[in-house]
Amino acid sequence: MNRKKNKYYPKRSDNTEFNFPPDREKLCTVADDLTGKRKFPSGATSTIKPRLELIPANGLRRVANRFQLGLERHKEAAYDNLSNQAPLKDKEWLIERCSHAIDHLYNCIDKLSGKTSIGGDDDAAAVGWAGLVLAEAMYILEKENK
Repeated sequence: MNRKKNKYYPKRSDNTEFNFPPDREKLCTVADDLTGKRKFPSGATSTIKPRLELIPANGLRRVANRFQLGLERHKEAAYDNLSNQAPLKDKEWLIERCSHAIDHLYNCIDKLSGKTSIGGDDDAAAVGWAGLVLAEAMYILEKENK
């Protein structure tokens, strides 16, 4: 696949191309960075949005299950995007989430290296949960600091 380098068609970390559906590149042209819009062959335009199709569906489902688990374990004290937003501004709680995520990362390392068996607690989903929650919190905190 020969395409111009741009931020909308990144390469994988191993420098190989992403496998797009057939004719994916023909669906839209390179965005005009001045307007923030993408123009399609039909002439229609659309505001540029993040390419959510790049997020692995099974990984996202597992993270969603982790959010559900939090509601079951912590009831109304659990953070969730629908009702309890207060923890997103609690820096002490956020720091504890970082520590907790690191623990889950070490568990993933142990599983992948064969020190412990794969299975049990979904450590990878817990890391994903922490990443999404921390990204949302940082978005809010950065917005407040502007």
